[in-house]
Amino acid sequence: PLKRMEAELVRDTALWVADRLDNTQFGPADPVNVRKDGLVTAKPVHGSWRRSVYLRQRRKEFPTFLSTFDLPSMTPNCIQRPESTVALQALFLMNNPWMNDLAGDIAKKTTDSLETDTERLNYLYESLLGRLPTKDDLEAATELLEAVRGQADLEKFPMVDWQSLCHTMLMSSEFLYVR
Repeated sequence: PLKRMEAELVRDTALWVADRLDNTQFGPADPVNVRKDGLVTAKPVHGSWRRSVYLRQRRKEFPTFLSTFDLPSMTPNCIQRPESTVALQALFLMNNPWMNDLAGDIAKKTTDSLETDTERLNYLYESLLGRLPTKDDLEAATELLEAVRGQADLEKFPMVDWQSLCHTMLMSSEFLYVR
């Protein structure tokens, strides 16, 4: 049976794959930004973010990413962690600029370090999903890349094709769930 990763693990894994995770231990909690629209977002420190366990959490200021993915209540005791799968989670991943930025970081790292599309796809599947792509995966990914290339202004947005693929993979069930 599939089990969705906990909120902290989803966030930390996305940061790790994008090379934006700071593994520094201990010290004060990382700051958050409470936006006017109500979203509570983590502030990067020196261009990266620490693991979720080091993120400041207050009763009225839960980081939106973590609370969307069932962060346990910060009441005196949490006997059982809730687990839900709702449309808001998918919409959050799809529309969150931070996730799109992480996808861009993954795309840049991939396109800068590897030459061919096949090498890049193999790398993305291994790092994001923990396996090599199947023939069907390669065909679907190639179709997505070509579709985006056909609609996008690649001179203005040179990595939008790979960024779209990385963002799609970050939103996939295979990224969010473990067996």
